[in-house]
Order: sequence, then structure tokens, then C-alpha cells
Amino acid sequence: PDDHHDIHSSAVTALEESQREALTNADIKISYGDLVREHVSKFTDEARSLMRVSELRERVLAWESTISPILDTEEGASPYDICAYSRRLITKLSGSSGEVLQLTELVGGGGDRREISRLFLTSLMLASSGINAEYGE
Repeated sequence: PDDHHDIHSSAVTALEESQREALTNADIKISYGDLVREHVSKFTDEARSLMRVSELRERVLAWESTISPILDTEEGASPYDICAYSRRLITKLSGSSGEVLQLTELVGGGGDRREISRLFLTSLMLASSGINAEYGE
């Protein structure tokens, strides 16, 4: 009887073992397929990401090539000195003998864009600070 029980027990154990092995092999096949799909998906996602990065890099390089000459020009320009520009504007206004000057006459309506911008900014700052340009105060 003990032999019979041992044989039955080892047969059940062997059957359970083979079922576990069959399930494990099936799981491996499913897992392998899922693993392949996952890796392919990750690869395509990374490829798309690299394409977006490449497109972004090209746009940044194009922007850099556009802005670099402008920045080089600005770096070579004289610094903006609000006091010097204020004196220039006040001198122009003082020399006008009371006649009304157009803004384009005041800031130089056809000169260098940088100078026009600086003079215009200075005139706005003088006006907003309440300086009476007529008296240079």
C-alpha cells in the first residue's frame, strides 16, 4: 500500500510538474511575443522621438543662423547711454526756438534704425518721467 501511495504520489507530482512546465512554456511563448512587440514599440517610439529632436535641431540651427549676425552687430554697437541720449534730445528741443517738432524730426526720421529706436525710447522715458524738455529740467 505504501508503494502504491508513493507511485500515485509521484505520478501526481510528475503530472503537476509537466502541467507546470507546459504552462511555463506557453507563458514563455506569449511573453516572448509580447516582449518582441514591446521592444518594437519602444524602438518606433524612440525613432519618432529622434525625428522630432532632429526637426527641432534643424529649426534651432536655422534660428541660430538668422540671429547670430544680428547679435554680432549688436555686440559691436556702442552701449545705450540714456543720459547721453537725453542730453541730445533736450538740446534739439532747446534749439527749436519754441516751434513744434514732429517726432520724426526729433528722433531722426530716416537714419539708422538703432539710433531711431534709442532716441524714441529716450523720448518715451523723458515724457513718462515728467521731465520738461522745453526747460531741460
